[in-house]
Amino acid sequence: MTDNKISIADLLQLDKGQITGESHDASITDGIYAVVREEMFMAMEQAKRKPKSSIGENFYEIIPKTALEKMMSRVLDNEKMIDIEKLKYEKNFKDEFDRKMKRIKRIKSKAYRKIRRMKKLANELHESIDTQNKCQESDAHEKSHDVQKRSSRVPDALLKEIDVEKENNETERNDTPIFSFGGEHESTDNMCKQEELVRLAFKESEDGNENEFVNEKQQIVNEEAPRIEETVLPGWGDWAGPGIEVVKTEYNTVRNVIEGVKYCNRKDFNKSHVIINEKSQCIDKKFMAQLPFGYTEKDYEQKIDMCVSKEKNTLRVFRKLVKSRSTNTNGEAIKPFHYVPE
Repeated sequence: MTDNKISIADLLQLDKGQITGESHDASITDGIYAVVREEMFMAMEQAKRKPKSSIGENFYEIIPKTALEKMMSRVLDNEKMIDIEKLKYEKNFKDEFDRKMKRIKRIKSKAYRKIRRMKKLANELHESIDTQNKCQESDAHEKSHDVQKRSSRVPDALLKEIDVEKENNETERNDTPIFSFGGEHESTDNMCKQEELVRLAFKESEDGNENEFVNEKQQIVNEEAPRIEETVLPGWGDWAGPGIEVVKTEYNTVRNVIEGVKYCNRKDFNKSHVIINEKSQCIDKKFMAQLPFGYTEKDYEQKIDMCVSKEKNTLRVFRKLVKSRSTNTNGEAIKPFHYVPE
């Protein structure tokens, strides 16, 4: 082992080429290469073991060397970790609390949602009525505009004659009737007045009919809606008679739940111009056939739904299902049918 060791002076002599002869042999070169390889390996291991310096590392931080210093540093590191975990826990708790409060703000009670729904329906109904009134006003405006156009088509000569007649017959016009049934000489002014009066009269009747229809539909909806009727029975658990006020309690009240159709579930919910009767049946009783004797509804439906093809049945069953009521042999005369009333 001692023979393979080489000093620093030997390395310098080898570098300068001063070692010659017997001393410069293969064992020396192998030892040199081994030393160099070992130094390189040690340097690589130290580079790997060297801890990476963090960004916020203190330059004057003391590296623990003894067992006591190491134990103290370990305790301090654990305290730091505990503080970090506390901060994380607090942050997570706050985030979870904020999410919970947001969810609670979004969630409302059933009664609140019902009130919002009813308000929405009432607003839609008012909007539909407003749109109908606006359409009627626009139609009336168009009609008056057409009347003005008609009056504007009258030639100037006729307008001058009409103005002269107005000046001469002011007193007579007050006594004349509103509706004139004259012949060819009827004035355009009277025609315009008649059209306006007729339009106003029919407008009032249309508005009255629409209001009556809305009120009737509202009354039908309220009657057919589900409700709870309470009847107070006097004399149950209390005195009753003339001059005694009946007090409503849980013992003398009877609640009857009447089933019905909600307004949002009606067929005419989005149809303001229609009233659909929810109580009427889809099929009238007169159009319903009676079941044959010995059959139930399921058995009869099963028999009707049964397939009659050759592919689904045997030949004997197929012939039995397709067999006609009257059979005639070949060569036999068929008698004509005569209807005999019962």
